[in-house]
Amino acid sequence: MVLKLGRQLSYLLRVLIHNVMRIGSSKDLETQQAHAFSIYLVLPFLTTSLALLGFNWYPSSVFVGDTYTYFAGMTLAVVGILGHFSETLLLFFLPQVLNFLCSVPQLFHFVPCPRHRLPRFDTQTGLLTGTKDGNLVNIFLRLFGKCSEKSLCIRLLIFQAVSCLFCFWLRYMLTGWYK
Repeated sequence: MVLKLGRQLSYLLRVLIHNVMRIGSSKDLETQQAHAFSIYLVLPFLTTSLALLGFNWYPSSVFVGDTYTYFAGMTLAVVGILGHFSETLLLFFLPQVLNFLCSVPQLFHFVPCPRHRLPRFDTQTGLLTGTKDGNLVNIFLRLFGKCSEKSLCIRLLIFQAVSCLFCFWLRYMLTGWYK
């Protein structure tokens, strides 16, 4: 669950950084106001999510569940639409797009899809093992080997940070060529 919260926080931080950069680089008042409005919506959600992360870090004492995830997704969608950067927001979701593409064979039943596509937990060693299911969590475990939940979470959050840098680089390389 820390991973869900960490993923949402990384998206919120990306949006906040993007908005600040766009306000600083734009001379158009309407663009500046749209990105400022986006910041007004992101900041309260970001700060409450950071507080929640303190309770959700390993070992977790709070379970955020799907309600938080749905609300975070709606918040990000609204911020992207009202801030007029929905294409950039889609680019920021690159890890989720990769996760979906890895999941397509199972989601469309080209290969068998179990009810839960979670890694296996070895009770004797306390380590997670990747299964053959197609999602980023299992792919990371197959690529980098067995590890604890805490180590896996840190690895995936580092992947989020690296993908964030790549997305910003790609977004600003496309500036002028697209829009």
